[in-house]
Amino acid sequence: MNRLVACCLVTTALAIWTASAFASDEVEGDAEAARPFNEQALAAFREGRFADAAGLFQRAYNLYPHPQFRFNMGQAYRRAGMHQRALDEYTNYLLEASQPNPQVFVLIGDCHLRLGHREEANQAFQSYLEDAPDGPHAAEARRAIESGQPPSQGDARPPEAVSNAEAVYDRADARYEAGDFRGAATIFEQGARELQMSELLYDAGVAYADAGMWQDAIRVLRSHIEAGGYEDAWAVLGQCYAEQFEFTNAVQAYERYLQADPDGDYAQEARDFIRATTGEGGGGVSREQYQRARAAFRRAHTHFEHNRFGQALRELRTAAQILPHDRSITFNMGRCYAGMRNWSEAQSQFEAYLEGGDEGDAVVAHLHVAECFLEQGGSRREALRHIRIYTQRAESEDLTNEEARMRWARELERRCGPSDGSQHVPAPGQWRAVVSLNAGLRMRS
Repeated sequence: MNRLVACCLVTTALAIWTASAFASDEVEGDAEAARPFNEQALAAFREGRFADAAGLFQRAYNLYPHPQFRFNMGQAYRRAGMHQRALDEYTNYLLEASQPNPQVFVLIGDCHLRLGHREEANQAFQSYLEDAPDGPHAAEARRAIESGQPPSQGDARPPEAVSNAEAVYDRADARYEAGDFRGAATIFEQGARELQMSELLYDAGVAYADAGMWQDAIRVLRSHIEAGGYEDAWAVLGQCYAEQFEFTNAVQAYERYLQADPDGDYAQEARDFIRATTGEGGGGVSREQYQRARAAFRRAHTHFEHNRFGQALRELRTAAQILPHDRSITFNMGRCYAGMRNWSEAQSQFEAYLEGGDEGDAVVAHLHVAECFLEQGGSRREALRHIRIYTQRAESEDLTNEEARMRWARELERRCGPSDGSQHVPAPGQWRAVVSLNAGLRMRS
């Protein structure tokens, strides 16, 4: 059985970030002097030496007081079980960051619960829900308020023993359906150890990536690869390194993927990333340019989530100036135009996106083109042709968010009939990641 899991670009609160994650916080200090300590801290975190990592992040912060180091210290202390220290650092991060990520409130709530402070924990969870009622950790926050149990139990205690691979997948699937990617990852990793099945480490890596826990994803994916794992693991590993702005490692991982599977599902994404970051083919950008594009893309995503489509478009155009060959930007511009009900421009963007191919999840763009035809009163025959392309592919391939998109496809097909009179049905939400860093990752069992 194959599974597809979409890796969310903005699910970063449960990750450990690099010091350069937010360019908007300008601080005085020696960034270059801090860099070696940051790299040592990341290595220590990756190896599970969390207390050492916290101390190294502190030394980096002393030289370059960027608020992101505060967050990373909080993550390290939390993983070391030092929840009061973690709480102090998360609070400092909120005080110092100009644009703190609201998902830190989930982590603050987690620490309060582990310290026995249920009232304070509920306040933190409510703060997250007020800022992001439909956010990636909303379900976790609501469950924690109702149950009084920490949302990140997988960090503190091992899951119950498992007896076979099917049991692992059953339990992990239940966590996925509840939006608890971290819990699913913990189950996969525990199952890999108990059953000595290295293939489960691939699923654990994908799940950690879904939770934004890039360092944990890198750790288990490398173990999977060392055991002779799937070629796709190199692509996922490249994505994780890219999220950490470790470009050299990301390019090397993508190159290994292309050597193993030059026509694979992620081959185009790999080539796009290599070209964008190394200058291959004359399209290279510097690390700083890439970070500016990512920052613009993240701002665009925030605007899009709040239906500020015009502002999102402006940010996407900024990203496109730096990464003109990135197809995901074209796709998301189409989404913004559709949100503004500018169907002509939306159709142009989606058709331009499809010119680069419709492999894998890219095929969903056909549904968007069909919607544009129908909203403009255009050719229903053409709309139906695009719908059929999608439905035929969905019947033979394992696609992300397939059930919701098939419902949308059926509704669009009904609107192509002679008795149209239905209301506009919006597309199931999707937001493609810049430089395709987070294309759907195939899980295997």
